[in-house]
Amino acid sequence: MNQNERASRYLKDANLETSGRGKLKIFFGYAAGVGKTYSMLAEAQDLKQEGQDVIIGYLEDHGRADTRNLARGLESIPVKKESYKGMYLQEFNLDGALERHPQTILVDELAHTNTKKSRHLKRYQDIQELLTAGINVYTTLNVQHLESLHDIIFEQLNVDIQERVPDYIFDMANQVKLIDIEPNDLINRLKIGKIYARNHIRQALANFFKSENLTTLRELALRKMTLRLATNSKVGTDRLLVCLSGSKSNERVIRSAAQMAQAFNSDFIAVYVKNNQFNKWEENLNNNISLAHQLGAKVIKLQGENPALQITEYAKESSVTKIVLGASPYKKIWQTRSTLVYQIGYLLPEVDEYVINSAKTNLNQVQHLNGTFLTHFKGSLSKSGSKRMAKNMLMISSIILGSTVVGKLLIFAQVPLVNVVLVYMLGIMLCAINLKDQVYGFLSAFLAVISFNLFFTKPYFSLSSSPVYLLTFFFNATSFNNQ
Repeated sequence: MNQNERASRYLKDANLETSGRGKLKIFFGYAAGVGKTYSMLAEAQDLKQEGQDVIIGYLEDHGRADTRNLARGLESIPVKKESYKGMYLQEFNLDGALERHPQTILVDELAHTNTKKSRHLKRYQDIQELLTAGINVYTTLNVQHLESLHDIIFEQLNVDIQERVPDYIFDMANQVKLIDIEPNDLINRLKIGKIYARNHIRQALANFFKSENLTTLRELALRKMTLRLATNSKVGTDRLLVCLSGSKSNERVIRSAAQMAQAFNSDFIAVYVKNNQFNKWEENLNNNISLAHQLGAKVIKLQGENPALQITEYAKESSVTKIVLGASPYKKIWQTRSTLVYQIGYLLPEVDEYVINSAKTNLNQVQHLNGTFLTHFKGSLSKSGSKRMAKNMLMISSIILGSTVVGKLLIFAQVPLVNVVLVYMLGIMLCAINLKDQVYGFLSAFLAVISFNLFFTKPYFSLSSSPVYLLTFFFNATSFNNQ
């Protein structure tokens, strides 16, 4: 189903009638200060001039005088004040808005999380109730708060956005108005105090309001709007299927599949297979099922002990044209063509297969991949990192020790020395493939050279040997880690 059909399905699932339902308009931007709230207020003033009943339900002016001035003359519903950790927080008064029942209500910050005392956890749920009651809603949203973009934002900006909105809310909006401004102009607005208070400007410039961050967010916002316009003008013929699992990293795969479904304007289907191992990962799987629902997928449960076979049979019966799976970028030595990715590719060659790197990326890994090995070891100093490092070191020591024992047996059997070199090379290969890190690959090569020199070259128990062996082990460690 395309984006409009997805939104309609959510309305039907909630047993809502489209007639008499309020209309949703989102003022959409890429950062605070681009002018979303100001533009929303300006349109509200125009509606009032036309004689419509328009009121303010919740407004976040961030201390901006221009915003406060533009709100003058518009009726406001008193906010609720709720205590939280010794503070009093202002919350949108949903019951007051329903009782007042205006034609149009302004509710700022769609992605806001309510306090525990509120009827709904999220503000977008408050807005859904207003729409159901037949009230038109104007609201604001920044691109980084869309659920499907969470992983992209995290990887490119190193920011973990906690307050997120399901994409179906964005898709079901009757109107989305993009509020855009050049990043340099936005930074200038920040510097002269038009966005945050003076004491917060320096911190904002040093963190979130960097030019490269704003450029990235702006590109994402423009792309999202382009996709929205494209999906409204095309008829979808593709059917895209994503495989759900109980893995935490499956969230990344689901979000990527949702973006692909919108880009291809295709039906979006999510399937999972219930078998004997279902209960082991049930909690994570339920979370992933919920995420797929939020991103507009039709979730299908299959039954069987052979997931690849069940998924491919369903894909054939449902005329699926694209299938999305998750896979770790690191291959274990025992993983060959028996993995789910290879099985489905073999059983379903006529369907385009997209494999998403489902490994979680963090700041330490990004810097390590760029060549900063020091950051990697800093990350290993944590409690969990220390245990992992100790485990890896134990594995390397065991493999090199085992190679040494096998080498001694070969020498005892009067096998040529070159075969002992091959045994150590095999040990280095096992370390490199299983430990997934060049650092450990180089370390295993170093230990192999030391062991070989100590036990197999004259004079024994010394580090005097031909440099040829050192180069041999080094280049083999490098080649295995680059595979």
